[in-house]
Amino acid sequence: MRYLDRLIASEVLPNAYKEWRGYRQKLTDFIEENCVAEGGRKPVLAIWGAGRSNDIDLARLAERFKLVLIDRDAEGLAQACKAYGLEETDAICVDLPFWNVELETYEMFEALLAEGEEAEIVIEHLKQVAFDNSHRVLPDIGRRFDYSVCIGLHSQLNARFAGLLYMYRENYDEEELQMIENAIRALNEAAVTRTNDVIYMLTEKLMVFGLEWAVVNESAMEQWEKLVPEDIEGALQLRHDIGMHKDFDIRIEAERRLFWPFAWKERKKGYVMELLAVQPFE
Repeated sequence: MRYLDRLIASEVLPNAYKEWRGYRQKLTDFIEENCVAEGGRKPVLAIWGAGRSNDIDLARLAERFKLVLIDRDAEGLAQACKAYGLEETDAICVDLPFWNVELETYEMFEALLAEGEEAEIVIEHLKQVAFDNSHRVLPDIGRRFDYSVCIGLHSQLNARFAGLLYMYRENYDEEELQMIENAIRALNEAAVTRTNDVIYMLTEKLMVFGLEWAVVNESAMEQWEKLVPEDIEGALQLRHDIGMHKDFDIRIEAERRLFWPFAWKERKKGYVMELLAVQPFE
């Protein structure tokens, strides 16, 4: 099995729905507290990178909102709708290519690393990903969303590239590894900027972001609320992007931190998640 296949398989945690129950409830609470649904028509709430939605209670949200579930993983979206008992009138599933990397692009990246190709060639491959996405025109969806929810997505936009580089790290010296890591970091900056620009453009009332604040292991479990923020790729760039826009065209209405038992039972690995309710200026 290729390393890429292993990475993709590891992205699905079979017991996540059961093990994330408490986190899912608290996260959904935060969404409902900040996304107002009053009388009249149901507001439209978009969930970016919805996937299987093991971390968000779609059934609860569907009672108050018209849901738009955005993800390339059509199978995952179908499973989520089935798990939460959603009807076609409850949710629309959409593949909106705000940041798009084809499987063939990852396959080529793995082939370059496996062959130990020069770092400059690997970096050019990553630059092409950024170029292709920056020039992609989004389809006209016909309307804006009232609310957008984006939880843990930004750290996953280019995570496969970082994972593959780690697998083939022995094919490169320290200087070459640093060069490629810097290119992935730059790609994350491009991905986060592009993704947020689209979310800002398509959201009218409020956005809820969730980003990894720090990794939690067994030794840190009792003190997780006191952990300082770490430089987690994707989340780091999201924090910077929000900071650049804060008090210019957005303001932070609410903040909260939760413990996410990501793979706690299997590997004693979790995250402190920082939740932000962000309102765009009119």
